[in-house]
Amino acid sequence: MPIETQTRAQDGWSLGDVVLAVRGADEHPADLEAHLGRRVAELERLERKSADACLGMLVSSAREGAEAPEALEALVLLGLAHPKAVARLGIALGNYGRRAAALYERQEREDRSRALLNLLAQRLGDNRAVERDLASLLRRSGDLDQLVRRYTARAQERIDAGKPAEALPWLQEVLVADPSRKDVARIIRDLRFEAVERVQRRRRVRRVALVAASLSMLVSLLFLREQGVGEAFGRLMVPAPTELPTMEHRLAQLEAFAADYPLWHGSLRVVQERTRLRADIEARRSRLEAERERERLAIVRRNGSADTAAEAARREADLGRWDQALLHFRAALELASEDWQERAWAQRNVEALERLLEEAR
Repeated sequence: MPIETQTRAQDGWSLGDVVLAVRGADEHPADLEAHLGRRVAELERLERKSADACLGMLVSSAREGAEAPEALEALVLLGLAHPKAVARLGIALGNYGRRAAALYERQEREDRSRALLNLLAQRLGDNRAVERDLASLLRRSGDLDQLVRRYTARAQERIDAGKPAEALPWLQEVLVADPSRKDVARIIRDLRFEAVERVQRRRRVRRVALVAASLSMLVSLLFLREQGVGEAFGRLMVPAPTELPTMEHRLAQLEAFAADYPLWHGSLRVVQERTRLRADIEARRSRLEAERERERLAIVRRNGSADTAAEAARREADLGRWDQALLHFRAALELASEDWQERAWAQRNVEALERLLEEAR
């Protein structure tokens, strides 16, 4: 079916229509792999809506366990042409392609199986499952030359990319396929030797750099220690602390400083500053404790006055003098602290008396 007709796909197509539209006529070209590549290029012109519809039908058929390799091949070709649709639908193209290849081989259509796996290996990159299936197929068919060429090309790609460690597994696969390749064994040996040399060279460079850095640091410490410690102490003293938390933090800093630099020539200044700061902290704590005690006593007095006013309000309410009771309750709320235990009760009485007096008016 021409691609122009495919782009105008309508509802009502059968699975067979979709397979025929995607794969085209069941041709037997000399270069089957090139033919499949051309089909993918043609399918790239298929509009998104039609591609999504066809992919949906093919995926549904595949997930239902369809055993027709043509339908699975159509799914792979269309998926390679529309990778965004594959990503949206979460389709594992490699798995479906391997399944189609296995079915083709079971039908003794080895050329179709090989072409499809070759196409997938080229288009999907490092899909090791596809690579393993293709290698197994080539071994079964006795085409070790192509297998060796593939593995050698993969290894060369890694070497050219500056990743010789990743080339080793591919070269080892070449030796498994063809143990007579002494040149490959030599390359593996050279790569391993170079890897060991690189590691040892990096270690030597690191050791030299570490020794040089240590010597430089030692020299710097010998000449600059006293000056650096003095500057650190000067920075520690500025600004002078005024609040108790700041003073306590400064004292902790001085304690740590004294522990870090016990042999500094200015250690006496540290001792004097610590002694003075401890005295200031103790005096500040005493003042704060006295202030807190005064505040506590003031709250006790306020709450006592509030209790007296609340009791007066209760008496006035018992006598039916609602306006006087309201005045006493309000006075109690004004006198009491925020945590006065009768505050909620007094507030409810104020609200109730205000409503009562409002209704009476």
